[in-house]
Amino acid sequence: MRTDDAVLSDTVLPHETRTDDERLAAAEPDLPGVRQILDLEALRDCFRDGWGDAAVEEVRVTYLRYKPGTSLVAGLVVTGRNGARTRAFAAAHRRDTPQKITKALRAADPDDGGRPALADRALGLALGGASADRRLPGIRRVLRRPGVVEPLVYKPGRRWVAFVDRDGTLGRPSVVKVHAPSRVADHVARHRLLAGLVPTAELLEVGARHGVVRTGFVPGTPLDRLGRPDLRPEEHRPAADHWHAAGTLAAHLHQAPLPRGTGVPLERRHELAVAVEAVAAVRPDLDGAAREIARLVLLAVDGRRERALVHGDLSADQVIVRPDGGLALVDLDRAGIDDPLADLADWVAAEIAAGRTAALDPAEILGPLLVGYREAGGSADPRALTALSAGALLQRATEPFRTHEPGWGARIGSLLTAAHELATEAARPGGGTARSAPAGWATAGPAGAHGWLPAEVREGEARWTLSRAWPRGTGHALLELTDDTGRTVAGQWFADPADLAHAARRAPEPARVAGGILLQPDGADGRLRALAGVLARPGTRLVAHRPGRRAVVRAEWPDGTQAADGPAAEYVKVVRPRRVAGVARHLRHVASLRSAVVPTVLGLDEAAGVLRLSAVGETTLLEAGADPARTAAELGRAWEQVGRVVTELQELVQDGLPAHDAEDEIAAVGAWTRAAVQHGLLDGDEVEAATRTVERELRALPDVPLLGVLHRDLHDKQLLLRGDADGRLGLIDVDTLAVGERALDVANLEVHRELRQLQGLLTPERAEVARAALRRTLPADERLWSRVPAYAAATRLRLAGVYAFRPRWAALGREMLATVELVRRMTHG
Repeated sequence: MRTDDAVLSDTVLPHETRTDDERLAAAEPDLPGVRQILDLEALRDCFRDGWGDAAVEEVRVTYLRYKPGTSLVAGLVVTGRNGARTRAFAAAHRRDTPQKITKALRAADPDDGGRPALADRALGLALGGASADRRLPGIRRVLRRPGVVEPLVYKPGRRWVAFVDRDGTLGRPSVVKVHAPSRVADHVARHRLLAGLVPTAELLEVGARHGVVRTGFVPGTPLDRLGRPDLRPEEHRPAADHWHAAGTLAAHLHQAPLPRGTGVPLERRHELAVAVEAVAAVRPDLDGAAREIARLVLLAVDGRRERALVHGDLSADQVIVRPDGGLALVDLDRAGIDDPLADLADWVAAEIAAGRTAALDPAEILGPLLVGYREAGGSADPRALTALSAGALLQRATEPFRTHEPGWGARIGSLLTAAHELATEAARPGGGTARSAPAGWATAGPAGAHGWLPAEVREGEARWTLSRAWPRGTGHALLELTDDTGRTVAGQWFADPADLAHAARRAPEPARVAGGILLQPDGADGRLRALAGVLARPGTRLVAHRPGRRAVVRAEWPDGTQAADGPAAEYVKVVRPRRVAGVARHLRHVASLRSAVVPTVLGLDEAAGVLRLSAVGETTLLEAGADPARTAAELGRAWEQVGRVVTELQELVQDGLPAHDAEDEIAAVGAWTRAAVQHGLLDGDEVEAATRTVERELRALPDVPLLGVLHRDLHDKQLLLRGDADGRLGLIDVDTLAVGERALDVANLEVHRELRQLQGLLTPERAEVARAALRRTLPADERLWSRVPAYAAATRLRLAGVYAFRPRWAALGREMLATVELVRRMTHG
């Protein structure tokens, strides 16, 4: 793979000017049927010509299998005008291999619906219903039996899966899989290998002659449909419990003795070579990157000899939560012998590939599953788990093509970026040093860099300076940029130019690419569609915008009425629609506070992701502390009130809130520090040492932790002066409410006070006033104060990562990092 600038002109421009499907078709002049298959309107017309207009209203591709220069096979769903759906296939072969078409039409009898198999020999194209698939003769047999059949999966020539309700043969629901007859014995043997060790579907029928395997239906809900425990706060504990139980189940499987005659363990080198070949077929420009990932994975696991019985394709969608709360594993077709951590790695890769997590650290992604796994006796070496996760993600990298996902080329690049990140981390001796991107991937901007990020972006005469960034893994970051007048604009950076091009195509105007950055002015956000409309209203001003995540807009009251602290206003928060209910629920949870005023929900539009919130103050405690016009006495009274707010907040009822324990805090800290190391902004060895300190102190739990309701991000910009006679404060941004150790919020306030001194925003004298005032009104409970140092260390380390991504304060971030170890030495010697 070339590393010079020509890579960009050779690979990026085609992604910008032609669709992925067009590029693939253009690369196959000897397979004209490829273009026909990928042009869904043309493919629909082919079916209409043979099956009639009424039978074909729409054709959708659900599966692709591609051999460059040889063939493209597609699994299809054909929908008729009456809404009936039919599984079908289309196969494109070389025109100079007519025998392929002849073979494809050998089962040319009409399918179960009376529809004939079709052929266009000029295009080398064969079409037909699934029951005309000559390699899967069992489909026709199953469809002719009594019972209501609902096809679920069809991979032509490989596999067909259906749910059979009111089965006329067995009298109960079942799941039928049809394989090539020659493969049935292997699939059945794999199922039986684990059937006695884990709860799973009962094997009911094996029809080897026709490739039919029937199992009982396992009632329940696939675990992936219940949401991740860290993404669905309202369901955090149930989801976490199920993940924990899945880890326990995996550990028990891996500890089972290996039976004799269970076959040869998986050969990882071969599996990775197949994955590299698959990438090269559809993204040949990333062949070198894929090979490098495979090399790093093999390097990291070299010498590892652990073997166990494994599921072979473990992921949240393969775990069924039964009505009684128990778990069952399904789809045992790939069961066998492998490194036990391969199952956990498959889970990690599935979460990343499905877009259910933005994290890359396997421990963070697995969360309670890994806890359950270890508690049940499973061993999870971090380096091996990271390496195997990289390999599993490499193997899944072409799934966007196989499922014909829109923008599949860019998505493959994104998955390879993540896989390279994991592989590099695993292969580094000891880990922790800054890493470089694979050849052809963007790094710094043209005018210098802040780590991998551009320090500034130029667009004509305009110059935008990076203010802060929120990393989303190594290959993506959300940005806030500022021009010379102080005006801000949101943006996004991508390591892979194909990802940038894909994001730019999806972003509404006036979003545009400048200097390798996607600029998103005026609320141009494809995921927060309502934002631009909110900003178009008179009297609005954008306060904050994190692309695709959240935005806050200040809106003046139309009648211009005045409040004690300035113009009366409201704030509009724009979030992803699925988060609206949670934000509103958390605001209601704290509405009963007497010591503080929280925003009232004035209106919400859940479908648009918009909440209108009342203003609760205009002057933050940070601004008050930096304002010399505010007397020390005023500042002291405000901080005394902070202590009352914290105490009352922590005494609120805990029902309905997610838990946030020491392990959750460790994960939250690690997400920032790992990203800072990966971008070359913090020293890896220093971060590793500080992380060990934080983990040790946080895990030294008291016998009875002092728990309460937490804000989780409480600092002097979340508390506002109101000018009320009773001294109440405004409290904002309660989106992350949780139940955890009370020391967390106290430590966050304390460390942010240290931070303001380092920033020069709070004099030492005023800082001491604030410290003493806060402590006067907080409980003198040893259970609280004995845990504050541990959470203070965690907060310092987290802020080191956060401020590393703010160029103006990057040196301060490094200072916060050094302070973690300095305080440890001063405290413990």
